Amino acid sequence: MPTAWIISPVIETVAPLGSPSGTRRFRVPKVRLIEDPGRPLIDGARSHYDYSSVITEQQTDTNGDWCLSLIRGIDLSVLESDPDITIIHIKGEGLNTKLQDLPAAKRAKIRAAVQSKRGNIADLRDDMQIWEWIVEVGKLIKPEFKDTRGMWFK
Repeated sequence: MPTAWIISPVIETVAPLGSPSGTRRFRVPKVRLIEDPGRPLIDGARSHYDYSSVITEQQTDTNGDWCLSLIRGIDLSVLESDPDITIIHIKGEGLNTKLQDLPAAKRAKIRAAVQSKRGNIADLRDDMQIWEWIVEVGKLIKPEFKDTRGMWFK
């Protein structure tokens, strides 16, 4: 099953809860609500993508709330065509590849996505490897993020 690292918006959703109000609000990556078109229909619906995300505890970014997610699914085409989602890396592309070695259009899209959310990204250089970018983007979102170990799918 393909995996990918993506940058996406964070959205607020509501779920049932056994509380007096009967509901609970929580923040999730946009990918949480997108059905994977590669999964079979079960009772008229498809399963969503599996994910693990680096997400802030509360919205603090004036440019919009966003997150870094490791996702897993069968068909990533819906994510590739979503203008709110930027795919940084798809399994098989090589995490040791330097950003400067990616096609110019992909490199520009990744840079623009991060820059539009955080402004100055001078510390994120094109001579860094993709895995280093992933870690640094995680730190931009949540400074205590150390590395990708410990990320698991929900």
